Amino acid sequence: MLLVVAGATLDPLVAWAERKQPVRIGVLTDSWGPTPATVGLRDGLQALGYREGEQFDIGVRFTQGDVAALPAAARDLVTAGSDVIFATSANAARAAQQATTVTPIVFAEVVGDPVKLGLVRSFARPGGNITGVSTLAIELNPKRLEIFKELVPGLKRVGARGGRHRVLQRAHLEGGPGAPAQAMTPTGGYLRLPAVSPPTR
Repeated sequence: MLLVVAGATLDPLVAWAERKQPVRIGVLTDSWGPTPATVGLRDGLQALGYREGEQFDIGVRFTQGDVAALPAAARDLVTAGSDVIFATSANAARAAQQATTVTPIVFAEVVGDPVKLGLVRSFARPGGNITGVSTLAIELNPKRLEIFKELVPGLKRVGARGGRHRVLQRAHLEGGPGAPAQAMTPTGGYLRLPAVSPPTR
């Protein structure tokens, strides 16, 4: 997947091969540090023969779990002159959309239907300045619960722990036919446990 994303991100490099300055890739993420997508982006580009510092530069904005900080970080990437923005979550992609309607946006590590998440208009015609890849993790929830019930006969309730502001986790619990609430038997259900903030040191 990451090589595909890297290739999609660097399509403009084919047309910009004569540029004297490297293509500036702004990475927007709400993670605390490098994710498989951010690491894979650099590795994928290098595997395709592009040289960092000569043909592309990557600038990363980490918000360390602070979703509210994403819009400002996205605007910072736009102001810094990013030629393309690589967003590693639905929250990050949405913040990038709000920051620019001109700079191309490529999203990855988005779980669920990007149309229902409001990122694109349709799979065939995403529209606007955004495209990317997503996974079917939410759609596979019914199968996961089926396996749970096979492993634990008589299973009635499933606990799910997550942060209130995480789009991915809300989608897992509430996101349509694949959500646990719909996937459990009529007599079953699920229990949402409150998120606990990590202890400060």
